[in-house]
Formats: sequence, C-alpha cells, structure tokens
Amino acid sequence: MAKALADSAFSLLERKIVVDSTGITAQANNKATLQAQETVKKRHWDLTSHLSKNITEVNTQFDYVICMELSIKEAVIAHHPSIGKNIINWHIQDPYKHRNSETAATVYEETLNEIEENLSAFMVKELFGVNID
Repeated sequence: MAKALADSAFSLLERKIVVDSTGITAQANNKATLQAQETVKKRHWDLTSHLSKNITEVNTQFDYVICMELSIKEAVIAHHPSIGKNIINWHIQDPYKHRNSETAATVYEETLNEIEENLSAFMVKELFGVNID
C-alpha cells in the first residue's frame, strides 16, 4: 500500500523518484493481501501485480529508507548498517497482523491514511524544507 501511495504522490513531481517496498520477514513473490488490494482499489490503484520482496533481495542504495515500526528499523540497520543515517521510522502498525480479523478492512484503511499523512509531511519537508508537526 505504501508503494502504491508513494508512486501516486511522486508521479505529480517533475523529478523522477524511485520507490520500492520490501519486508524484513517477507517471503519473495507473495501477492498483496486481499485486504490491501481492496483498500487501494478504493483509490483507483491496483496491487494485483504486486509481489513481495525481502530486503535481502534489493539494492540497498537508497536516499531514504522509511520503516513502519521500530522493530523493522532495528532489523534493517542490523542487516544493512550503511543505511543507518537515512532511515526514518513512522511508528505505523503493520496491518498484515490483522489480515484475518473482523476489523481487517478498518485496520488497512487506517494504516493507509497514516501512511498518507506521514508521506505528505515527508514530501513537504524534503521538497520545501518545511516541517509539519
């Protein structure tokens, strides 16, 4: 969901920004959960071709690495210490843990909204040098 949102937001900019999405425990080539697909579909995005990747499978040359949880940030730094200076933690609970619960749809929607709020603030800070708190 985060990649779909970031791709959409950054597509409005004149400069090219590459966005990728990985997990620290993700098994490669799994499809996005049905809840994630349904959540982003409401915003006219498509995750049907999205396949999961583990962070060990991607190039780690990024300007920023944004983690949703502190435990993820710690694991990323442990695997790739060189990333440490440009890593950001947004403190957003991973909705995957709730994928089979009765509240899954609500949790996924709330998560996407939190990602959107954090991404908006990040873009304003990075593009215009203005902090939004």
